[in-house]
Amino acid sequence: APTTISASASFGTSVLVDKAVMDRGSDSSAPMLVVAAVFTTAHIGHKVTGPGQQNTITATIVSNTLHQTTSSSTSSITIAGLVGSTTSDSSTQNPIAVTQLAGPSTLSGLFTEGGVADRAKWTKETGKLVLTVTSGRSMVAGEEYVFSFNLINSGTPAAS
Repeated sequence: APTTISASASFGTSVLVDKAVMDRGSDSSAPMLVVAAVFTTAHIGHKVTGPGQQNTITATIVSNTLHQTTSSSTSSITIAGLVGSTTSDSSTQNPIAVTQLAGPSTLSGLFTEGGVADRAKWTKETGKLVLTVTSGRSMVAGEEYVFSFNLINSGTPAAS
């Protein structure tokens, strides 16, 4: 069904404005369009392959939607599948450091954990890193964000 708009006004005598079919627009200009959040770019890589060594993991992401944390909602990015690290779980007192490498000039302090800027929550068993957008900050749709964090590689080499 087409989207319509109608209005009525009263100026001493009743005047009715007929409803009309609106131009629905397309893509992001369509009214009430809800877009599923996806990463149009999602790359991850590492530098060190030696057993038991500290490994710098670098991620590059671009989202098609705005991600922001407000007083009534929280936005977070989860990187999953980082299994095998010997890095202990982080806590609110000892979150994983996140270093912003590239992106908008306002990237520093974008993520926070336990009230500490540029930190994230790490869970060893599930291999998940959760980056929560700092309250009042946002990740803009279409912008590239590049950041890194360190984990300790497994002490045993992977079978080939």
